[in-house]
Amino acid sequence: MKKAIEIAVAALLAVFALACGENSARPEDARPVIVGANKNETFAKDTVTLYGKNFGTESDSLAIIFRDERDSIVLIYNREDVVKWEQTEIVFLYPALEGEKFLSVRKNGKESESILIKSTLYPLLETVEIPGGSFYMGSENGFDDEKPIRYVAITKNLIVAKYEVSQKLWRYLENDNPSPIKGDDLPVYGVSWLDAVKFCNKLSNLYGLDSVYRFAEDGTTIMDYEKNGYRLPTEAEWEYIARAGEEGDYPGGDLDAVGFYSENSAFYPRKGGEKKPNAFGLYDVCGNVWEWCWDWYAADAYSRFGLTVNPMGPSEGERRTARGGSFASGAALCRVSNRKFPREERKYVGLRPVRNADK
Repeated sequence: MKKAIEIAVAALLAVFALACGENSARPEDARPVIVGANKNETFAKDTVTLYGKNFGTESDSLAIIFRDERDSIVLIYNREDVVKWEQTEIVFLYPALEGEKFLSVRKNGKESESILIKSTLYPLLETVEIPGGSFYMGSENGFDDEKPIRYVAITKNLIVAKYEVSQKLWRYLENDNPSPIKGDDLPVYGVSWLDAVKFCNKLSNLYGLDSVYRFAEDGTTIMDYEKNGYRLPTEAEWEYIARAGEEGDYPGGDLDAVGFYSENSAFYPRKGGEKKPNAFGLYDVCGNVWEWCWDWYAADAYSRFGLTVNPMGPSEGERRTARGGSFASGAALCRVSNRKFPREERKYVGLRPVRNADK
């Protein structure tokens, strides 16, 4: 009888052990488990965090394994390659790998299930190609500096950023982020005009294009309009791409549908793409953040400068022009014809680069 009881107890213990599986193992012996990551799309040098359990400690043999779709190991990160390695969290800088990779954590020879992360070598700038054309620039219903209306021709086809430049892309090229409210997918703002043109040169270099801007010893910024690199749009180009063939104050005639402004933003910037695009496929041309243009501001620019083919405004001035309004602007300032000359140069202003398409 005693023997039967001992056998029964042993059997129950065995069943319990099997039911518990690795949950009953010591932490140093337990298989690592990845629960998730802070992002499933990233780029080289971006910070990625893995969340889970049983990731191990300094005394363990630790590694992150990167595999391709054929289950071939393409890279192994050891513990010394990461920013932080704790039992429930691993923080690391993503390596220079492109495409989809399957990541797993290895500890003392035991490996977790994998998680899929897609990466690029750098944050991509999504663009739209827009053909040249003609339009009526300005508004008789707006402020005095929007008059008189003039018929303007844009002769160049343009490659235009679909969204305002993100903080992620800005940080990648500049290693800083001036935005008061931060978030990788939010538009960068708090940007000076000079920093914006320097950023455009860096963006051109990133894509193997010619730099548009050069800087004279006296501090003057010189633009070569014929170069193929990224640049700030002229005011005329900006209004042309913002109107997208329409003549009203806002794309589609409805500011709430296309932009974040003081009445619907809670005074907070938003990720590009949350509102409807205009007819050219551009997001947030009204609201979210102001966008720098090339032109010097002049209140009488439309009447004083008669050129209506690719106009660029005055050759000098005190302040540059910004367009489009911001999340802190009233509806009147978000009209596509409205012109701003920022006194607080950096406040609420970002950028949307363009380049010549036929180069």
